[in-house]
Amino acid sequence: MTDSKSDLFGVIAGAGKFPNMVIEGAKKAGHRVVVLGLKEIADPALAEIADELHWVRPLRLGEWIRTFNRAGVK
Repeated sequence: MTDSKSDLFGVIAGAGKFPNMVIEGAKKAGHRVVVLGLKEIADPALAEIADELHWVRPLRLGEWIRTFNRAGVK
């Protein structure tokens, strides 16, 4: 795995098992995973499997985009 920005994979995580499945799949494919966890909705345990976890407020698309941009996700 390389550290290039093209290897970054962004995930917006809400409730349930689906975010975990997506993160684990992306990591197996060799991607570095940046997760935006929706505050009070997403599982705090995502911090254990994500390379980066940023807590964001639901329904704040501009905040999500800025956070992904700062992390290097395109």
